[in-house]
Amino acid sequence: MSKLFVLGAAAVFFVYGLLFYVIPLEAFEFVVDGSVTSSSGVTDMRATYGGMSVGIGIILFMLGRNPQTVQLGLVSVFVVMLGMAFGRSVGMTFDGNANHYMYLYLALELAVSFIALFLIKAGKGQ
Repeated sequence: MSKLFVLGAAAVFFVYGLLFYVIPLEAFEFVVDGSVTSSSGVTDMRATYGGMSVGIGIILFMLGRNPQTVQLGLVSVFVVMLGMAFGRSVGMTFDGNANHYMYLYLALELAVSFIALFLIKAGKGQ
């Protein structure tokens, strides 16, 4: 179960990153219901949303496919998702006007964090 969870998270990050490599403007519009108006902004989206997400996906894939590193993969998913949830919460608190996607993403980030934590604790007893 833990292996599939880490590999599933790897796939989500990888595909998400690929979308921002290939169609950054469309992906950004879908994700945040907004637009970017400069070429430097688009380049940064490709690098940050695209490159970092693909990188995280590859790291999680490598951790998830090796039985000796699955626990580290779970910890990685937990830390990344909780970090995203914290950053999103700070933004929603101080920046205001969050659209419904932000609440959905926050709920998903928290849910994935808690599932990862549950699997981490379950794996410690093995």
